[in-house]
Amino acid sequence: MISPQSLHDGSFEEYLLRPDPLVSVVITSYNKGVYLRESIGSILEQSYPNVEIVVVNDGSSDDTSGIVTQLICENPGRMLSLVEQENRGVSVARNVGLSKVAGRVVMVLDGDDKVAPQYIERALIGLRQHRGQIFRPNQQNFGNSQDQWMPNPYDPYTIRYDNCFPTPSIFDRRLFEITGGYKPCLSFCEDWEFWLNCSKAKPRVVESPEFLTFWRNTDTGLHAEGVQGKWQEAFVSIAILNQECYPVQEVLTAHQNVPHFPPSYLHRFEKLLALHPQEWFLPFIFGLIAEHAGNIELAIERQCKAQERCGDREWQPYFRLGLLARAGNKISEACAFLHEVRTRRPDMAPLVNPVIKEMAKS
Repeated sequence: MISPQSLHDGSFEEYLLRPDPLVSVVITSYNKGVYLRESIGSILEQSYPNVEIVVVNDGSSDDTSGIVTQLICENPGRMLSLVEQENRGVSVARNVGLSKVAGRVVMVLDGDDKVAPQYIERALIGLRQHRGQIFRPNQQNFGNSQDQWMPNPYDPYTIRYDNCFPTPSIFDRRLFEITGGYKPCLSFCEDWEFWLNCSKAKPRVVESPEFLTFWRNTDTGLHAEGVQGKWQEAFVSIAILNQECYPVQEVLTAHQNVPHFPPSYLHRFEKLLALHPQEWFLPFIFGLIAEHAGNIELAIERQCKAQERCGDREWQPYFRLGLLARAGNKISEACAFLHEVRTRRPDMAPLVNPVIKEMAKS
């Protein structure tokens, strides 16, 4: 469990009151080289000077490394560095960068996006004045879209159903440390899931009406793949990964919705499964799909993998295995799995108890 006390001990306020607190920016790039000069430039041109930039090259096949290396040479004396890694996805790239920065005030920025020149200065002023741990501005789109995003006000309950943070929102690095960062098993709603986890620590959020972050809409990436902005698929994924935040019926409804994900989502999950075979969520997703298709043997195989990899508080693979065992008339196995479900999630008892009693009579 995340303890709010670990976030409100006053140390971040003390850090912000230093004359020039270091602000660290992690910029991730997977084949974003053509936009990197603009993205990195928006940080180099900040009105606030004490900024560290860590660029994480997530296994790009373009000239990301060469472009960053050249920018390092062009900006002697600036805290600009490059981290190379094999392609492992945006979540891992952000986590790697955030684990290497020196500042307590941090933000992440995609390699094709940018921020306003006064962004960091305004964020520090807001965080100091309101003793906040997260600074959240409005977002201006550019490129193929000129739309604006004015997120709804932050609320620790409604964040479960509505993301209200642009990706480059500025925050206390301790939020990264106590939440574990971005989930490697996600690559299209990892931001929302991260902010939901941050909300468990009860941060104070400072909201600015200014449009200080800029999101690029291009012919490539999530938007082009039909993934960007799909609430239902994002919510289903987040509800399964954060089942303790939702009523059981909403989690079970999420199970039912997975097999109806469009191919673009399933393709991304397939790639993530190859990159992160240790994650329980990914075999669980494909187990639900196999179960829906009537491939019981494959569903059991995948849910067994999910069950082996899930934590002590997770009950969902046990529930699916219980239902699969019941369908195969393996009564003792089904009862054992369902007993485990109600132990791990007591409010599942009204759903599983009648099933257990019915099987006991047979």
